[in-house]
Amino acid sequence: MGKTKPGSMAKPPSHPPAFGLGTSRTSKRPTVEKSEAKPSLTIPPSFICPITQQIMEDPVIAVDGHSYEREAIIQWIKQRPDSPISRVPLSIEQLKPNNELKAQIMAWKKDNPTK
Repeated sequence: MGKTKPGSMAKPPSHPPAFGLGTSRTSKRPTVEKSEAKPSLTIPPSFICPITQQIMEDPVIAVDGHSYEREAIIQWIKQRPDSPISRVPLSIEQLKPNNELKAQIMAWKKDNPTK
């Protein structure tokens, strides 16, 4: 009973093949040409404010050596007068503009415009 006669159709399997393991040699997945793929922009981690997780526009450096977006760290200090990273005491008066970092961010943005 388990044998098939020559020329007759074999019984289909009792369950379908696992996803992606079919007998077709062509892929059903859409492909993206390399020319269509968007280049990935890797933002230097030092450009990202640890509070907002956004690229800083007006970076300031605190006494603990960490840089933050000015408005974000001012709001933080008003609620809790310590560093969000090192927990050392901070005051608004201790914040200094981080002009070097700002120049680096501006240069990077010029070289990596977004749409």
